[in-house]
Amino acid sequence: MTARAARKVLFRIHGWVGLNLSILLLLLFATGTILVFFTEIEGALYKGMRAPAAETQHSATTGEIYASVRQTYPDVFPAWIKRDKASWIGDATVVFTNWGEEVFVWTNPETAEVLGVTSRKNGLKMIVRTFHDSLFTGHRLGLLAVTATSLLLLTFIVTGLVTYRRFWRGFFRAPPRHLGPRAWWAGLHRLTALWSLPFLIVMCLTGFYYFINAVGVWPVHYPATTNATEREHRLPTGFSGVDLDRAAAVATERLPGFDITTVVLPDNASKGIRFQGHTDAILADEKASSVEVDPATFELLGGFDAQDLGVMTRISSAIEPLHYGLWGGFLSRLLWLIFGALATAVSLFGVMIYAARVLPSPKDTTVPSSAIRRIWHGMSPLKWLLVLTLTVVAAIGIYRFGIPSEKWIGQTALNPEYDARLWTRGELRAGKEIDLRFRVKIKGAQKATVQLGDGPIEKILLDQVGDALKSVTTLRADETSNAVILTIPDVGEDGTVLSWRLGRPLL
Repeated sequence: MTARAARKVLFRIHGWVGLNLSILLLLLFATGTILVFFTEIEGALYKGMRAPAAETQHSATTGEIYASVRQTYPDVFPAWIKRDKASWIGDATVVFTNWGEEVFVWTNPETAEVLGVTSRKNGLKMIVRTFHDSLFTGHRLGLLAVTATSLLLLTFIVTGLVTYRRFWRGFFRAPPRHLGPRAWWAGLHRLTALWSLPFLIVMCLTGFYYFINAVGVWPVHYPATTNATEREHRLPTGFSGVDLDRAAAVATERLPGFDITTVVLPDNASKGIRFQGHTDAILADEKASSVEVDPATFELLGGFDAQDLGVMTRISSAIEPLHYGLWGGFLSRLLWLIFGALATAVSLFGVMIYAARVLPSPKDTTVPSSAIRRIWHGMSPLKWLLVLTLTVVAAIGIYRFGIPSEKWIGQTALNPEYDARLWTRGELRAGKEIDLRFRVKIKGAQKATVQLGDGPIEKILLDQVGDALKSVTTLRADETSNAVILTIPDVGEDGTVLSWRLGRPLL
């Protein structure tokens, strides 16, 4: 096969793949580009995320943030604290509620005062990020499907460069207007592709890394830490913001110059507090510099920075800064925003070449006049698989983010002398109903009353199932701490009163 014939074959591959699959790359490029500045986009949309102008950026300590959140919402469980670089965006604390909801609590970077709350599950960033990462699935198969597009992108890059002879001469070649729509769109496609070529290569390489990592070929191993002192709860009783600042001081002593950006609080009674951030290492995500501290004894459980990592893990730590443009702060993110917009345009301009190539003459009625219809008509039968895939993806997105959760969330009663549990289903909102389910290991009773917050006392029936009493009811929440009081008058000398506490509605 001659070189000319080979280029012709590669050009056909480039055109066929582009016409049939560019829509998928376009969606991924568009969502990835938006994610680069999505925190700022959400901050512009939600007033509760925005902080007033501060003279000193991030002067509030993480301990003061923790104390402020706990004081404002005493019934939530803070999971982690993340500090944003933008001074007008509040610091985010992710908290878990007693009814199973995950919420961002935003605080003033200077004073730690609570600014507002937003939903984490149904937040716009979570929706866009979940689509970009795994097509809404949150599953390894979805991750593999998305990251496999790096191979598709590699096909575009190789076939495009091979068929565009002496491509380096086209960086400043303006699209020719006088040769008609096809030449115009082709010129735009080549010009934007060339200018975004460094970005496309980086996306191809980092996307391929995510692909082989999802396959399990490139496991990441960070230095191990020791277990914390065993305790009864995830945090010691009486743990305060002062204690968190004390633990942070231990972390900064382990890594001098350590800029803490994220504090991960333990999710069980054997873990320590993990501090993540940045040292002077270049091209390293925040996980490359980490210190863990025992919340009870304040002993160092382990710590490392990028120079302590193995070669493979060190390379892995550079992937996220490269993929999302975090490697150079605001300017690199701005550059990635521009390159991402160009890459999105490359996909769009590519299919417009075909639409212009089959542009009908004024007297030809056999070819659709609409560009979208011409593109659709020219696609292979593979288009139906693409439509099916996008339909399934949309259905998964609606199911995950548009339909209320049917999951029951349980907690034990505040009365330690009884084996009693309460499960709730739904999101706690003032003025709206939430489902309650009880299970109490008591025999003999059939009638009880239940009250939620300052609402009316409702009568319920208890069913004996084995050695426990069970009941399900629905009550309306209010703006109080929404204590749940279950009274069983026929059990015990003076009756039995069981209590749980859901907490104030956050949204």
